[in-house]
Amino acid sequence: MKNIFSAVFSSVWKRKETKIFLAFSLYPLVFYLSTLFPNSEFMKIHMEDGYQLSLLELYSLLLGSINSLTLPILSLYYLTHTVFKKEIEDSVMFLYKDVSRQNVFWAKILSLVLIVVIFLCSSFVFTTFAHYTAVVNLPYGTPAVFPSTLVELAQTAVTILITSLDFLISVFIAMLLSLYFGSGVTMTSSLIIGIVTTILPIIGGKLAMIYPTGFIQLVYGNQLLFAFMGAIGISLCYILLLSGIGFKKFRHMEF
Repeated sequence: MKNIFSAVFSSVWKRKETKIFLAFSLYPLVFYLSTLFPNSEFMKIHMEDGYQLSLLELYSLLLGSINSLTLPILSLYYLTHTVFKKEIEDSVMFLYKDVSRQNVFWAKILSLVLIVVIFLCSSFVFTTFAHYTAVVNLPYGTPAVFPSTLVELAQTAVTILITSLDFLISVFIAMLLSLYFGSGVTMTSSLIIGIVTTILPIIGGKLAMIYPTGFIQLVYGNQLLFAFMGAIGISLCYILLLSGIGFKKFRHMEF
């Protein structure tokens, strides 16, 4: 498994689609540039008087902004599509014909998950740069890494977790769509799913809890533990269900 993972990840890493997805981790630098124009409303953060924005809170805000955009999710869906369906169509998968399909399947999944982790870490690095070179000089800026209270720290951490889970689940949804449908259906579905998951927190109620992002509404509503457990639980359901169905399809595909 270790050898096949190294080979698969190397292949995924070299893809131009990977570079396009990772490029969106530069988003905090766009925010940094916006701070150079104090009279502009572009990407301007409005805070209550006296509130101090820590590094972790800024990361939560910017990561949420990235997630609300259409292009990052679209690029992740397309990357996943090329790793699964396109490699089969281009006969690249023929190279793995003598390797356990289970190992190949999970090597691909883990490679994509690692790309998402790199994306999240890269976003944090650029957020750190933006925070300590620009935000600390603003009225609401503070050099503190963490929020001032434990409650705010927990709320911020759970919000970041939920946003990260959205990226992670997108890999599994895109994988399943790619194995069953072509690029057109996969990309159209990604657009629709992206819009739906973005508005779920706005809709609120029990309907919103069909997806992790729907639990964000509870994070700041005195139901932090329920939001944390609910987001983790529903994410595991998606991952187990989608990976199970996906592997069943992948196992019977002709390379």
